[in-house]
Order: sequence, then structure tokens, then C-alpha cells
Amino acid sequence: ALAQCALWRTAGIEVQVAVNVSARDVTSSDFTTFVVERLRHHGLPADQLTIEITETAMVQEPHAARQCLQILDRFGVKLSIDDFGTGFSSLTYLRELPVDAVKIDRSFVAPLVHDSSAQVIVKSTIDLAHSLSMRVIAEGVEDAETLQMLRALSCDYAQGYYFGKPLSAHEFTQWVEHQSRRFLGNATD
Repeated sequence: ALAQCALWRTAGIEVQVAVNVSARDVTSSDFTTFVVERLRHHGLPADQLTIEITETAMVQEPHAARQCLQILDRFGVKLSIDDFGTGFSSLTYLRELPVDAVKIDRSFVAPLVHDSSAQVIVKSTIDLAHSLSMRVIAEGVEDAETLQMLRALSCDYAQGYYFGKPLSAHEFTQWVEHQSRRFLGNATD
């Protein structure tokens, strides 16, 4: 992921990459060294990397994981809790970890338009995260109605099939180049 991010950066495409990691990764004694060395090797600023970890992964060895993530935070790496709301100790991690963002699980986002309970959970999560100076990403957005509701609830970012299917690195590069031409007024296609 970091090698690809460096290639994009060389091509003038500035993007952050988010990498899902396992509990085994963040509890490994050499994980922080590995990440920092890879960032330096590719000449990337640490804030271009977001480490995503699920709440349930944190349950296995919370002390070791917390220590690893705090070290990475000191280097400038971002941290996001993936599948937020599906684990066991969500609020503990928000309080104790250097979290930059939470990703609301699709199981709460998908029924948002027609389920008042989902609306309350999503709104409460957004409000809580914002009050802790965190960004919020909604997973699983598949239609314009859901996106509109998320905007009304002040959600920061959204991801899902509504925006497009997952792309390979090559397809993403082509998409960015096409969008750049389109928005810069040089579109010929």
C-alpha cells in the first residue's frame, strides 16, 4: 500500500491510504518499526497512512495494541476504528486511544433511511465522535438517499458502492486522471 501511495505521489496524486491491520499485527513487537521504516523507505509523510483496526481485534491484547498505536500516533500515523459499533468496548477505545476517525459499520448505515433506531445510533455516533474531535466515515453507502441523510447528520466522509466499485491501483489512477481533466475544464471525453 505504501509503495503504491509513493507511486501516486510521484505522479502528482496526493492521497491518504488506509490499511486494515489485524490484532496480531498491532501486538507484534516489531510492527511499529516496520511501519516507520516502510514510510521512510518510500519517502512518505506519516500522515498519509491511516491504520484501521476493528474493535474486536483490540479485545485480544488491549495493552500491547494500545502501546503500539500510541507509538505510531507519535510518529504521525493516523488511526481509525473500523466497523465501529459492532465491538465490545467502543467508548473505552475512544477514550484511551489516539483515534482520528471512526468508521460506522454498514449494518447501521444500510437501513438508515427507513429505520429510526439506525438514525439515532448513527446521529449519536457522529455527535460523539465530533465532540471528541474525530472524523466520521460511513461505510456501505449504496444510494443517494442515504448519502443525503448522512450529510444532514454532518457525517464527514462516506464510502460504498454508490460512489463506485472497488478499483485496482491502475483503475484508480485512470479515474483520478479522468476526474482531473473533467474538473479542470480540459475534458475531451
